[in-house]
Amino acid sequence: MIIGAGVVGLAVARQAALSGLSVVVVDKEKSFGFGTSSRNSEVIHAGIYYPLGSWKSKLCLKGKTQLYEYCEEHNVPHKKIGKYIVSCNGAQTETLNQIYNNSYQAGMVELFHVPEERLCEIGTSRKLDHALYSPSTGIVDSHKFMESLIWALEELGGLVSYNSEVTHINFSNNTSFEVCIDDEFLICCNNLINAAGLGAVDLRNMMPIKDQKKYENFYVKGNYFGYSSKVAFRSLVYPVPEENGLGVHLTLDMNNRARFGPNTERCFDFDYSVDPQLRKTFYDAVRSYWPDVEFDKMYPDYSGIRPKVKHKGLVSNDFIIETYEDHKSVGLVNLLGIESPGLTASLAIAETVSEFFQL
Repeated sequence: MIIGAGVVGLAVARQAALSGLSVVVVDKEKSFGFGTSSRNSEVIHAGIYYPLGSWKSKLCLKGKTQLYEYCEEHNVPHKKIGKYIVSCNGAQTETLNQIYNNSYQAGMVELFHVPEERLCEIGTSRKLDHALYSPSTGIVDSHKFMESLIWALEELGGLVSYNSEVTHINFSNNTSFEVCIDDEFLICCNNLINAAGLGAVDLRNMMPIKDQKKYENFYVKGNYFGYSSKVAFRSLVYPVPEENGLGVHLTLDMNNRARFGPNTERCFDFDYSVDPQLRKTFYDAVRSYWPDVEFDKMYPDYSGIRPKVKHKGLVSNDFIIETYEDHKSVGLVNLLGIESPGLTASLAIAETVSEFFQL
């Protein structure tokens, strides 16, 4: 059983079905991808920023290649359009050099310094101090990708059950699991994968795990603003990263419409509304690297919430993949803090989880 019909849960479900297992996915929402999976930038990340040896680094690098191959094979709309990271002064350029060095140490070799004479071609209408170019960054239609995963799962005999909330979990001899749905139905399974996204920590904490660590939710909201006019950009444009995120960047969708975001703000509930008063903040952030952006053409679009995880007062900056070594229960995997680059890494996460299936 997989709990969670987001992109990671569906990728794990498909992988389980490919392994010959009988698979059911349950989700409390009325359809798939209602949480983080449908509320992001839809960027296929190159693996530039993540620390050497981290889950994010390893699984993003591997997952990026797998995702492009999957999209080609299954006709999922996507584009490899590249990305610029731009700096406007010497201090930011030093940060770019650190990013460049980190990416090569992590094994991400497709990152290049943009020659000075070509900086004007980026289209920011501002004199830039420096820029890096990532040709393997792209965009994907995440909805179509998740649809494709469901079709693949169902062709292999798997099922997805919506409006099905997990209300209790019991272990039997640490080798099988009893999962109660809506306080009514009991499902017994030999493999239990917690891929519940924003609800993963709460589910994990309801499990009868001995010597249980107490994880806490640490939700971070990211807002996006759309743009009502066509833009000349053909690649994504990112500023130098901030302390809590990658900065308010310019992304493009499959129809070449521009959107800006996300920002980062601590949140304590699932309020997805976008405050129109943030427009000035977004305008100033984008204007720092694209002076020609027009204030009146920016409008509140959508928001997403990142399922970060806190333990002993510290917020984890990496995926947490709990397996047998952590809880001594065969067939149980808890996927916690699966935020960006979870979409890019989804197929690689699924492959990693499959190593712990009871076949």
